[in-house]
Amino acid sequence: MKKLLIGIFAVCLAACQKEDPELNLSAGGQNSVQANRQAPPSPAANPAFAFTDQFKQGNRSLPGLFVMDVNGSNVTRVYANYTNQSYQTPDYPAWSGDGSKLCFTLNGTDLYILNIAVVNGVPTGSGATKIGDGVTGGGSYRQGKWVPGMNQVACVWKKAGDPDRIHMLSTAGGSPTVLYSAPGTDWILEDDIAVNSGGTSLVFSERQNAGSTVLLKVLDIASGSVIKTVDLSQYKAVKEVDWAKSGGSTLVALTTVPLCDQTPIGSNGRHQLQTVDVSAALPVLNLVRTDVGNISWSPNDLQIGINAGLDRFCGGGCCFSSYFGKAILTLSTNNFSLPAYYSGNHHDWKR
Repeated sequence: MKKLLIGIFAVCLAACQKEDPELNLSAGGQNSVQANRQAPPSPAANPAFAFTDQFKQGNRSLPGLFVMDVNGSNVTRVYANYTNQSYQTPDYPAWSGDGSKLCFTLNGTDLYILNIAVVNGVPTGSGATKIGDGVTGGGSYRQGKWVPGMNQVACVWKKAGDPDRIHMLSTAGGSPTVLYSAPGTDWILEDDIAVNSGGTSLVFSERQNAGSTVLLKVLDIASGSVIKTVDLSQYKAVKEVDWAKSGGSTLVALTTVPLCDQTPIGSNGRHQLQTVDVSAALPVLNLVRTDVGNISWSPNDLQIGINAGLDRFCGGGCCFSSYFGKAILTLSTNNFSLPAYYSGNHHDWKR
């Protein structure tokens, strides 16, 4: 009996002495393993979505960048930056054209790029590098997007007292180039922009702060000239844009925010997913679905990744909506399915 008790004690002691993987920190204070609620990735990892999400470290929830396969498997954290005392917040990841890098914002001010690879079947992030210094410039970079075929990222730049601008930043560093500047400080550039598959044109939304004018604009990247303007002043704002990914496509997806006095949808502030052919002489919006947040076209343009899960809140006589989680909308059926991992925010679907 004594030998049996000794054996049981030894087994228990060995189990207690196993290293807690959530406390295994790599250099720079970064956690080297996935969040504890994730299953180990399979050898067939093929990351398609990049997104932001929270993970647990001790009794804290911390922000990180994640990737996963299109079916929701192989959810893996590829970047987080924290110590025992503080953390930084990465957000708005966007894939490069070849799928080897992400750009993302850090703390809502700086713009970074990150190498992405699959090593021994596991997605891995490395070499985080700052290419846009918002802190030094006294402003902030918003949602960067890669220009296909070029080692450059376009991004909205905002600085108090200056007109909003679109910057072009080289991944090799150096000073940014001003691609576009708003007409004045009373005009607001929305944070999101999108670039076509050829890397020749960029779409963005602009609205007048003190007025009711809302414009969707297409910019020729080479000349910096606006080549198409679509008046969308029947809406309160255009919040998200994405350009279809197949070669030569002129379709743009966008989310419109109805005016507060519009009913029945507008009374709840629900975002509407619409598409528009920006090459048409008179572009007409096609309503696809309501209650949709962050959007991203699939590589074949047959589906759109969306944020779903409506959360309404009201104030100032108008109601608004926020969104969480991810789903895939099939355009031919107008139905959506949920990946296995239903969480996270601000995603981008790899080209």
